[in-house]
Amino acid sequence: MHRHAYCFKEMNDIRIGFRMKVFVDDEAYLGKGPIDLLKAIDQAGSITEAAKATKLSYRKAWQLVENMNKIADRPLVEKKVGGNRGGGAVVTQAGKTILDNYITLEAEVNQFLQGKFKPSDYI
Repeated sequence: MHRHAYCFKEMNDIRIGFRMKVFVDDEAYLGKGPIDLLKAIDQAGSITEAAKATKLSYRKAWQLVENMNKIADRPLVEKKVGGNRGGGAVVTQAGKTILDNYITLEAEVNQFLQGKFKPSDYI
């Protein structure tokens, strides 16, 4: 028996992946969770519905929104007050711009990495 023999199942899709996270003064600001939440709020128009869609508790979703709004120089999400339907939330233009910038940069970095990645170097 070989000490360093590894057995791999047949792999047809071998790639590298990258998840971007943005920090401000060592505090996590944007990453997969907040970005997915912003997308869901933009689609649903509600933090409650966005929390359900992203499988976050309502409390955690509100904490993420409050953290993003606190760190950004302009609110990324604004609450809509009451009415018959109970209000809701909207991703502001600043929030949409940050969302687009984040998604674009993450895709560009992933594309760059795919061009540099050689599966044979890692298997």
